[in-house]
Amino acid sequence: MFGSAVLGAITALTPAAVAQTSTVTYDLDDVWLLPDISHPGAAAQPMSLSFEWTYVPGDFENGSGLLLDGDIPWWGLGLVVVDATIETSAIELTLAGNYHDLGLDITIKFLQPLSVDQSSTIDTVLSSFEIEVGITRRGHIVSGSAVPRALYSDYCGPAAASSTGAPGELRAFGTSSVQDNDLTLEATSLPANQFGYFLASRTRAFVQNPGGSQGNLCLGGSILRFTRPGEIGFSGPAGEFSLGLDLTSFPSSPPSPVLPGEEWNFQAWFRDQNPAATSNFTQGITVEFE
Repeated sequence: MFGSAVLGAITALTPAAVAQTSTVTYDLDDVWLLPDISHPGAAAQPMSLSFEWTYVPGDFENGSGLLLDGDIPWWGLGLVVVDATIETSAIELTLAGNYHDLGLDITIKFLQPLSVDQSSTIDTVLSSFEIEVGITRRGHIVSGSAVPRALYSDYCGPAAASSTGAPGELRAFGTSSVQDNDLTLEATSLPANQFGYFLASRTRAFVQNPGGSQGNLCLGGSILRFTRPGEIGFSGPAGEFSLGLDLTSFPSSPPSPVLPGEEWNFQAWFRDQNPAATSNFTQGITVEFE
């Protein structure tokens, strides 16, 4: 299934030059604003916020943020008049324009920078706010974190170790919304400068060392291979590759769209030298589309 014919075909290909982006959605969790400076003794109020971070794989820090929605205590004006500056280390919310008796300045600092798969705790010493809607409230943010939304579940892991000494890992970013059509798969912790591609199936399975591979195939039934032009990946010096999926055209015969409510399983296959020419797989992940 994954033998010399496929290896030879992949070797003749060159990696795509077009950089693709990935998006992670975050929610603020357990965030409370305490107006201890202006109103000592007053109760803290909760704040909710959701935002996206879009980046080129391998360059997470230099991505860009987008505020999605949220609820700011004592504000009551929504986010239409709110400007947001989002960085991996901090979020700044300010008033867009000048308005009589209105003011907004919320600074959220993180103890750990934003991550694709780990929560970032808010620095309660450096995070503060000033909210003016007739009455001015000043204080500190006393708890909370930014949490990346769970997009998928792992199974069949950890994968077998490759020549790096560690298993390859598969992750997904973006959204499970079929309408948005914004889902990216990313294989990491791979051997450097090797070709590979992603697989998909509606069925889970376990096949040990298929076709002489050193890894395990975690898919069964009808297995789709993302090997059309522009879909095959190359791990490069960083040992990773990614693919933005086109949910309107999965590589079945004929190509077919993903439908809301469908559950798909994914895995990445990649070449390796360990020590002779061989191949391996990441663990599997499952995404339930909406």
